[in-house]
Amino acid sequence: MTLSTCKPFIAAFLLLGTAIHARAQDVKPPEFIAVHIGFADRYKAGRWTQVEVAIRGGTHAVTGRVRTTVNDSDGLACSVDAPEPCQLLPGKETTVQVYARFGREESSLHLELLDGRKVVASKTFDYQPSPKEDEIPGALLAGQGLIVCVGKDSGGMEQAVGLSQQNGRPRNVVAVIGSLTRLPTRWQGYEGVNAVVISTSSPEVLAKLSPQNARVEALDQWVRMGGKLVVCVGSQAEEALHSGSPLARFIPGRYEKTIVLHKADAWEIFAKSTNPITVGAGAKLELPTPRLSGVQGKVEVKEADDLPLVIRTPRGFGQVIFVAADLDRGVMRKWNDRQLLAAALLDLPSSDVPNADNQFGPVYGYTDLAGQLRSSLDQFTGVRLVPFSVVALLVVLYILLIGPGDYFLLRWLGRRMYWTWVTFPLIVAVFSIGAYEAAYRLKGKELRVNQVDLVDIDSSGAARGTSWFNIFSPQVESFDLTMKPQMPDGKPPAAVRQSLAWLGKAGNEFRDVQRRSGEVDVPLWGERYSISPQLDAIWGVPVQVWSTKSFTHRWTSDAPFDATAPAVETKLIDDGSLSGTITNMLPYPLTQAYLIYDRTVYLLDTLNANVPAMIDRGTRHISLDTFAASLRPDSAIESNFQAKQDPYDRSNLNALYILRTMMFYDSAGGSKHSGLSNDYQGFVDMSGLLKARRAIVVALPPQDGTHRGAELQRGPSEAAATPLGNPQDRHLTVFRLVCPVADKKD
Repeated sequence: MTLSTCKPFIAAFLLLGTAIHARAQDVKPPEFIAVHIGFADRYKAGRWTQVEVAIRGGTHAVTGRVRTTVNDSDGLACSVDAPEPCQLLPGKETTVQVYARFGREESSLHLELLDGRKVVASKTFDYQPSPKEDEIPGALLAGQGLIVCVGKDSGGMEQAVGLSQQNGRPRNVVAVIGSLTRLPTRWQGYEGVNAVVISTSSPEVLAKLSPQNARVEALDQWVRMGGKLVVCVGSQAEEALHSGSPLARFIPGRYEKTIVLHKADAWEIFAKSTNPITVGAGAKLELPTPRLSGVQGKVEVKEADDLPLVIRTPRGFGQVIFVAADLDRGVMRKWNDRQLLAAALLDLPSSDVPNADNQFGPVYGYTDLAGQLRSSLDQFTGVRLVPFSVVALLVVLYILLIGPGDYFLLRWLGRRMYWTWVTFPLIVAVFSIGAYEAAYRLKGKELRVNQVDLVDIDSSGAARGTSWFNIFSPQVESFDLTMKPQMPDGKPPAAVRQSLAWLGKAGNEFRDVQRRSGEVDVPLWGERYSISPQLDAIWGVPVQVWSTKSFTHRWTSDAPFDATAPAVETKLIDDGSLSGTITNMLPYPLTQAYLIYDRTVYLLDTLNANVPAMIDRGTRHISLDTFAASLRPDSAIESNFQAKQDPYDRSNLNALYILRTMMFYDSAGGSKHSGLSNDYQGFVDMSGLLKARRAIVVALPPQDGTHRGAELQRGPSEAAATPLGNPQDRHLTVFRLVCPVADKKD
């Protein structure tokens, strides 16, 4: 075939290639166009955070799953897939809710759209202090509280958080969103939130939401797991409180009608204000106020005897504070001391200055109680840490041996310096083998796990559990991890919801959730690991040789524990002091037991099975703040039941001692007492239930390994998992039992 005869074929081939190239240029894949993180782009590092992703469809319809990837606090890439796929139509914008756990305050977010295993779109959003279109803001500083306000404005909350910020601590942050439709669809999205405040004065707040909406369900689940919800209802009470309202489940009574108050004395007294609520000359004060009947909970403010204004009601392990007023409109909005009222509703401390005994002292590498607990879990039996001074001495010795030592050895052998080709590698080999053998003798050759479990049972039968555990690995290894929750009767909880994730360092340690100027992440593992779309399993997480990694696990169950055979049976009455009986209904004794009511701790010692324990004025008792600080509470009680409070010991690595303060942090004095914050794992603090007139029993089951709050398992799923650990591991389990208290008149 000649060149002239080939020309038509060549031309056709080039024309076909040009057409294919032009068609390929016309095909546009989907693209990520924007992200919104947390609440109005306010979020915390080291906690689960909702990420709202906006995606624009390409030239063809695509069904795919969104994946988030961020670095954990160790600098390792961790990915999470959305639980459900999304469908993208050509040229249309779609919003998807996914979740991520940011490892640092200044992190990048990598997004992928997967069609099966094929990546059809990807984009990285980098951190910038003042983010633009393709960038994200940083997380809140460690120790900053996050208060989410739903409504027209914050209702004075923004001003309230500034009242208690002293001693150089970072100021709490308020995020304002306009509607309940901006809230997370899963309870994990609230993990970094200290309180949610809902103001109903604007109709847009409740628009487009049914009572069974996923966002309302997630909010309710978070409250039941220990969250604090403040609901402010005034002028729009009829719309907000009827039976079909999404907020109806949170109301502590039945709505009857709205009345108009013409005085505000009760509000001014509650806020401890010296500035009265006033209106202009010639005008009459009018405060629309809903009236409730059949009120359940503790009435903290009331007008006369029959009009509750502030009602604190326990809900599961959390609390709902009902406020019969609009704080974001009318005379309340113009009140000069509105922030004092907001601070009282949020239980914000009037001062955040630590106790003088804790204000100064050595730095232990953590500023949060969770960091102290994490350090406690790093103490493994049979695993000895080599002091830095010994390591430094060995390094100096090694340098002397391969340098001057080798030189003088060869001079002693007759100045045969060329023998250094033999002696030098020999010294290196001997020293390396010796160091390796010494490390194995000190660190051990076994996988170790330390774990602390906290199991809470409510009088209604609802249960929740929290576990913290550290894994020590004698070799480089990857782990698939799941947890198997367990109730006090040894049975698995019904209808359980779980969350399993890495636990970051909380303080000023290396690789904590804070990033200091000039610090750069150097990942020790090139591949990423993942957390399941349901956030209840971890796949392929690496642990370096002779290193540890920390994790946290949470579970909850609304199904009754056993209505016919509760864990404890109580008959408690408040007639000026607490009295009554408490009976352990479990088939085993509970040791180191104590009961907390208000700010008093009653020491019960051992609760034997089916034996009632009496509570009266003669029961040994101690103040809560003293109890939290005492390593041995018995020794702190004097004959006249007066106790001297010891300063909190921030160097103490006894897990039970640390947990005692975490469990009732606010009631025990907060940072004024401990000198540490309790923000990272603050949901374990039950001080709010004490204020709502609940008694709480704390006790230990037998610590023989048979009564654990959750069992750590290794495997890709619970069905294919095996227990992880060995008999020498340290495992502490603590039970908390929430009990009602009746008034004498009841």
